[in-house]
Amino acid sequence: MQDAFFQYMMQGSKGSKMPRGDKNQIMHYSVPTFSSLEEANIGTIIVDIERKIQINRQINDNLPLPDHSSVVVTALYVA
Repeated sequence: MQDAFFQYMMQGSKGSKMPRGDKNQIMHYSVPTFSSLEEANIGTIIVDIERKIQINRQINDNLPLPDHSSVVVTALYVA
């Protein structure tokens, strides 16, 4: 959809070095509509993704913090 919008805007752009879009042309761009079933499916996918993000955040919150100290511990070997 982004490519289609870009192509649509370039048809009515003004300027050659730095093309500018035309506000009136943007107002006439048709946005696709979805059926209620398609909207429900999209909503279900978004909810599933958000649930996975929440689970991953909980997992990350329970991971141990790495030790970022610059102290190097060396073992001495005494023979």
